[in-house]
Amino acid sequence: MITAGPTVEALDPVRYFSNPSTGAMGIALAREATLRGADVTLILGPTLLQAPSDVRTIEVKEAREMYEVALREANAADLVIAAAAVSDYRPVQQFEQKLHKNSEDLKVRMVRNPDILQALGERKEETFLVGFAAETEAHEANALEKLRKKNLDAIALNDVSADRGFGLQSSTLTVFWRDGTQLDLGSGSKEVLAARLLDALAPRLHEVADAARH
Repeated sequence: MITAGPTVEALDPVRYFSNPSTGAMGIALAREATLRGADVTLILGPTLLQAPSDVRTIEVKEAREMYEVALREANAADLVIAAAAVSDYRPVQQFEQKLHKNSEDLKVRMVRNPDILQALGERKEETFLVGFAAETEAHEANALEKLRKKNLDAIALNDVSADRGFGLQSSTLTVFWRDGTQLDLGSGSKEVLAARLLDALAPRLHEVADAARH
């Protein structure tokens, strides 16, 4: 199971809170995993990109919707890669009609969305769980804290500071493993990095499968 893309949190019928994620990395991972023979479920937030036609895709919008679908689908997954850029907050009030501007400032109270990765980590049992960390500072420290706090088996660090942000065709990834080791996957297109990440995950998954058999 792979989550990808942003989530959107509506304020009114024409405005929402979100982020610039395109879902390109998650889509590339779904395509590459399918080519390698995996039975893939892609949970995809709103994006202009097309999901692979041969991948089972469930489209969602809000974080709460992705939360429900992800927890349901993860039950049958050997590997979960959480690559989605989920909105951490949503407006407390969603207006049914468009808000019209006036002379006053607009104050919007926000409330926390459910933490999808935290919930997956609490329930994962034998599932191998991989998270993504898109960081602008203290990159390694923040990634390692997320790895520990969310009970992940691995986390892929993506530097989105300066001109290395969302939506670019190329990126860089570093994988940190639960055992304290790390692997630099270098830079490249989302397709190249997806293949490198799956190459790195394959022996780890075999180790888990062998341990389960014994």
